[in-house]
Amino acid sequence: MQHSKSYLCFAVFLVAGATSLLAQVQPWSTSGAWDILVDPEVGNGCYMEKRFDDGLSIQFGAEPKRSGGFVAAYNPAWTFIEQGRTTTVRFEFPDVIFEGEATGDIRNGVPGGRAFFDNPNLPFEFAKRRTITIAGQNVGLIEVSLDGSFAAITEVRACQKKQPPPT
Repeated sequence: MQHSKSYLCFAVFLVAGATSLLAQVQPWSTSGAWDILVDPEVGNGCYMEKRFDDGLSIQFGAEPKRSGGFVAAYNPAWTFIEQGRTTTVRFEFPDVIFEGEATGDIRNGVPGGRAFFDNPNLPFEFAKRRTITIAGQNVGLIEVSLDGSFAAITEVRACQKKQPPPT
């Protein structure tokens, strides 16, 4: 590749990539410590995200294209996670455990895992609890505060009602 052309191509790629990324996830609102966002990539799915001081980010929301939802956790310290690699994950509440498969996902350079669910009971548990413990291979047990999750899930549902159907 010639340098003058490669710089131009790289600059065009960066601008196109940045525009594409901005178009992918759109802010909707906030609910307490939770940001409510819309992801057109999954069929205009609304989700809530909470960021913690230690770099951890938790997401919970809808995946209309798959007729379900997802729970995701990202942390810059999880450098061992590989994109697309699957593992087992458990979401533990004091008296209920949900177990499933999580797929390694790297979003905006931050590694994490994303678990799809189609169990309608998980959002109810998420909304009514104060904490969740996420148990995953290599990340151990992570206890996360769900303060404000009921109001945030209500806002996610309101957001989802306003979205066009997935294409």
